[in-house]
Amino acid sequence: MKLILLLVSMLATLSAQGASFDCGKAPTLVESAICSNAQLSRLDEDLADAYRDARNRASNSDALKQEQRAWLKNKRNRCTTVVCLTDAYQTRIGELQAISSPVQQQIGVASDSIVPGRCHMDSCWWWTVENAELLQSRGSSRLYRVTTTSTSEDYSPSFVESNGYPDYPSPRGTWSSPETVYLFCSPQLPAYVQSKKEGGYSVTIPFADDGIAWGATEGIANLYNHVCNQGRSGTYHIPPSRLQENIVIRDLFDLFSLAQN
Repeated sequence: MKLILLLVSMLATLSAQGASFDCGKAPTLVESAICSNAQLSRLDEDLADAYRDARNRASNSDALKQEQRAWLKNKRNRCTTVVCLTDAYQTRIGELQAISSPVQQQIGVASDSIVPGRCHMDSCWWWTVENAELLQSRGSSRLYRVTTTSTSEDYSPSFVESNGYPDYPSPRGTWSSPETVYLFCSPQLPAYVQSKKEGGYSVTIPFADDGIAWGATEGIANLYNHVCNQGRSGTYHIPPSRLQENIVIRDLFDLFSLAQN
């Protein structure tokens, strides 16, 4: 039995989800399946919002209306699995958002404050930089206190294969509570620093000796470059003994002396 029919059979025991249409009157198998699946229901709401915004900005709203009807008939309503529906919705939402608004309106925050974290294994995450305060500067080294938030999203393998990873999170993404981290901008000791619960600070150097980030530290390397290098890559002179070293310090300002050693 196709998965779509299985979902329909479950509908009798599930309360209606928050789709963009009345689930009590869902007339088709696809719409019934959407109502029985929380993720698809949210995607349907996202699509409705994206379509409304696109119509408000489209140069030819009648043509967009016909295009949307064609998508419903030829793409969405031909799906027989949750994976197919998820891919169809995610792709169409992206197309409508490209019409509807600039990046800042799509993601709900200023695009220049969005920093890519890492996309890997069918998921992506991003930072926002709320504030970066310079605490001290000595020679070529600077210490910043940075307030960040983050969000993440998962994608189906077929969506990633067809569309690649997105540059920005969806407009309905949920951002974390603000978190304070520290960045030590230094050619000798480029570092991401976090407070430890037991006291002191853990120091991570996200780059290899060639200045390229390790895979696991790509996200914090991107944050470092955003704050320290205006989004560009840097040139570093990291002592080999420091690479991938587990560094713990008691005082933030010890970083300046470490950078000289």
